[in-house]
Amino acid sequence: MVKSEVEAVKLPKTIVGMYAEVCKCSNGYYNVRLNRKWGYVNENGNVIIPVKYDAPADFDETGKALVRRDREYIYITETGEEHEV
Repeated sequence: MVKSEVEAVKLPKTIVGMYAEVCKCSNGYYNVRLNRKWGYVNENGNVIIPVKYDAPADFDETGKALVRRDREYIYITETGEEHEV
């Protein structure tokens, strides 16, 4: 766990302790890593997008993030919908 990033995110300690890494993302979300996969939680620690991606990304102004899953890049929306690139 990256201590400096964990201190900066100010998520509840019980939520932070569930993940190997927590990083600030865009739109009030956090990227979380567990077992080499990434997902997204909100500032309350609620899972927004399940941990299943190989590489996370910030959401852009249109509400999409370009992520990698199973060696392919796809777009995901803030609600977790997946779209081909």
